[in-house]
Amino acid sequence: MKQVLLMIAALEIALAPAASASASERFEVKGSDGIVISKPGSYTLRRNLTARSGLPLITIAADNVSVDLNGFALRGLGDKQGDGIAINGRSNVRVFNGSLRSFGTAVRVEGSNNVELTGLQISGDDIPGGPPETGILVLNSRAVHIAGNVISRTFLGLFVRGGASGGNTIKGNTITGGENGQLGVCYNPAPGASAATDGPAGDLVAENHISRFRTAIQLSEASQSNVFVRNYLNFFELGFDERTPGSNSIVNNVEIELP
Repeated sequence: MKQVLLMIAALEIALAPAASASASERFEVKGSDGIVISKPGSYTLRRNLTARSGLPLITIAADNVSVDLNGFALRGLGDKQGDGIAINGRSNVRVFNGSLRSFGTAVRVEGSNNVELTGLQISGDDIPGGPPETGILVLNSRAVHIAGNVISRTFLGLFVRGGASGGNTIKGNTITGGENGQLGVCYNPAPGASAATDGPAGDLVAENHISRFRTAIQLSEASQSNVFVRNYLNFFELGFDERTPGSNSIVNNVEIELP
């Protein structure tokens, strides 16, 4: 895939010279609100970006896209507003190597397949209550690989939702709450669906360190047949809250209640 150099400056996007690919062919620009990546390719961020509206700062609207944040930062408006990166209905997407701060949801993956999120540093503003300030949301998506990320100071660290979610891997992440952290990892039905009949299944959640939330891992009634192994949980109230006891494989985890 061609390497495209991405930079925001006022309302302009600067691209390095690349085989007859103009900015208009590569992107749709929504004023100063954010970027939509509308063509396949490999993109590299060249400076920090700050949101100017509640719209997603970066929307990935094409398959076969790789985004290297290149160590730079995406910053939101705070007050639980907007998404940092939104991936909706896409396949074969990779996002890695950068930081996101002060979004309602830092990374949203919805209706997508074969997505990889690695090497991201995500921090919230430690705001309590709903709608929850969330590090990473996976909604009705499959084969999502979330590994080696650091998530801190969010009300909800990692949120997996919907009966169409499954076959995802969540491994080797550090997820740490602030003063108001409620759930480190939460498995729930999709919005509007019944908790009794709708929930993710067939995920692997392994070797994560989840600390300083009231509940480390919560599983709704129909969130079943998932594997939780070798996770390290430091919590204030509950390590696992499994609403249908025995419906998931929960083995070789270390659970320690915090004072």
